[in-house]
Amino acid sequence: MPSSEDFAKWQEAYADVVRQAKIGKANARAKLRLARTNVERARRSFAANDPDQALISAETAIVNAADAILSLSGYRIRGKSGSHEARFAFPGLPAVFSARSAEIESSRKLRNVAMYDSVGSVSVQLARDVIEAADSLVAAATATVG
Repeated sequence: MPSSEDFAKWQEAYADVVRQAKIGKANARAKLRLARTNVERARRSFAANDPDQALISAETAIVNAADAILSLSGYRIRGKSGSHEARFAFPGLPAVFSARSAEIESSRKLRNVAMYDSVGSVSVQLARDVIEAADSLVAAATATVG
């Protein structure tokens, strides 16, 4: 269990992108609904033989799940440089986020390639792995939010 000092250090380290806000369980639940929708989008894209889009949707679901935990704790991440690192460094995330850090990082890097640079950059296996990671992270966030 992270200490209040862990949260204070995190907030200080990412002060340029972290904002406290009057948000909470209702906002967290809305983000989880969006996360589940994005996992379903990933599954449909995967089934349609589009691993690029499957990875993009799964990565979005992963971000939604992390943001749900942040919302529950009263934090919002501003969308600017450093936001991705701040989001996944949040000390209140369930441990499975650390266990899935490889999938989180690879999905983030390849998401940008698939969105902006080239078609066919995501392997079927990576898309499958990221969808599985998204499933587990959304489940962990759901258990945390309640």
